[in-house]
Amino acid sequence: MNAKLFYETVKRMRKAQKNYFRTRLDCYLKESKELERQVDNVIEKTEDILRPKPIQQKLEI
Repeated sequence: MNAKLFYETVKRMRKAQKNYFRTRLDCYLKESKELERQVDNVIEKTEDILRPKPIQQKLEI
């Protein structure tokens, strides 16, 4: 997911959340949860990429 698509997904997620809290309709809750799952997945993948990797030591025989 590129930055523009991530931005659009977050924007749609926030709109669905606001609609849910305004109306309490189940359709908005389901939409916001699905979009939250997508956003969380991108964040998790990005954190995995940015997390420092342990340095492998050479074993001497």
